[in-house]
Amino acid sequence: MTSKARTAMERGEVLMVTNTPDGASYGLGTGAAVPSKVAREIQGDLFVKPSDDGLFPGMSQTWKVAP
Repeated sequence: MTSKARTAMERGEVLMVTNTPDGASYGLGTGAAVPSKVAREIQGDLFVKPSDDGLFPGMSQTWKVAP
């Protein structure tokens, strides 16, 4: 089943992660929260690509649907 977050990403939204004292927090570029379980499923999607834009090489803070 496709989540609302994944559907929004097909329309151009970006999945983002923010690290907080309580752990990782996921959301869309619109500010809508995405549950961690849903975010991990999206990250595992073959059509979703990491942006490799994190502080360290190989680390991503955003994911986009591949064109």
